[in-house]
Amino acid sequence: MTDDSSDGPAVSSLGETLRSLSDSANNLETDLSELNSAVDDLQVSTERCSDAQRSASESLTRAARSLSVDARGGDTVPSVSPAPADD
Repeated sequence: MTDDSSDGPAVSSLGETLRSLSDSANNLETDLSELNSAVDDLQVSTERCSDAQRSASESLTRAARSLSVDARGGDTVPSVSPAPADD
């Protein structure tokens, strides 16, 4: 039989190291999950901003076309006259 008493601290240290490694892996998994969720949220937000930008661009294009038609004497935009002054 061999005397394992001299291996006690080494085995204990290895056990602690493995526990620490396992804890670190679990923490990494949690952090990666949170990061993935943040990336998903950012992607949704970016898509919303892109949709809003596209909508604004389309609106500005329509406004520019309308102004261009008005400037050429096409369709007229009703003018607003100032209210008469009270005397």
